[in-house]
Amino acid sequence: MRQPGGRMDKTGGPAFPHPPLRFDSREEAEEWRKYLVGMSLRDWFAGMALSGMTRIDGRGFFPKDTAHDISGWCFQIADAMLKEREKPE
Repeated sequence: MRQPGGRMDKTGGPAFPHPPLRFDSREEAEEWRKYLVGMSLRDWFAGMALSGMTRIDGRGFFPKDTAHDISGWCFQIADAMLKEREKPE
């Protein structure tokens, strides 16, 4: 999500943002908010990296790689992608 000054927050904001919705009350808006936030762009990028990494040569990773290692690599890739987005075009 863009912050003041045009910078993105560290999650990249929502992966699939929705248009603003109107609610009859603040309470109703707060209740719906938890359903409308969804995953962050960082989570989406990490999931896409995971999808690609597990398809390498059709074999995926070797058994010595732990889920912790793989998930860490995916989020490192996601963070690099978010950082790249901050660069001027």
